[in-house]
Amino acid sequence: MTLSADSVWKYYDATPALRGVSFSCSESERILIIGANGSGKSTLLRALAGTLSLDRGIVRRPPGTIGYFSPELFLYPALQVRDHLNLWRDAVGSAMCDQSLFQSFGLDRLRYSLVRDLSFGQRVQLALVRTFIRPLDLLVLDEPTTGLDESAVTKLLNHIRQSRSRYQLVASHDLQRFLPWADRVLLLEEGRLIKEGMASDSQSLTDAVERYRISNR
Repeated sequence: MTLSADSVWKYYDATPALRGVSFSCSESERILIIGANGSGKSTLLRALAGTLSLDRGIVRRPPGTIGYFSPELFLYPALQVRDHLNLWRDAVGSAMCDQSLFQSFGLDRLRYSLVRDLSFGQRVQLALVRTFIRPLDLLVLDEPTTGLDESAVTKLLNHIRQSRSRYQLVASHDLQRFLPWADRVLLLEEGRLIKEGMASDSQSLTDAVERYRISNR
C-alpha cells in the first residue's frame, strides 16, 4: 500500500497554504520535504499525519500507528519528564519500556526534572521520545533537529535509521544531514509542489536544491 496526497488544498482564511499538492510514498520509502519558511511543509505534514482538516483533496493513509513530531512540542510544563512520558504511554496504550528511549536521547539523568526546567533542546528531545514511545507504521517529523546540539542530532538520526516505520517523512532545513538519508526529495514553494526527484539523482535536483539554499541564506 501507499501513502498519498491527491490534489490537496488548505486555506488559512483566504490564503492558500497548500495548492493542489499530489504525491505518493511507497512502503519503506524515505521522503525529505524541503522549502522556504511558509512554503507549506508543516501544513502538508499535518495533513499527512491526520491532525489537519483539508478544504479540498484527499489524503489516503494505510492503516496503522502514526508518530507525529511538531516543533510546537505540546508538552506539559508542570509534569516531571518521567510522568509526562508515562501519561502519554498510557494514552496511546503502549507497553514499550522507556528506559532505552531515555538513554538513546540522553534524557536518563533528567527523568525526575520538571519539563519547565528543561532547556529548549532537552524539551525537543523529550517530544521526540514521546513520538517514538510505541512502534510506528507512519513516522512524520517536522524540523526535528531544531534546538538540538550535534550529539543529539546524531542520536536522532540513528534512531530514525533504526526505526521500523513503514513510511517515513521529514521536513527539514538541514540538507547536509537529511539528503543522504532520503530516498526522494519534494520541494515546496508557496504551497505548490514544484519539484520532486530521487535524492541520489543529483543532476535532476541540483538546480532546485540550490534555489532553495539561496532562498534560505
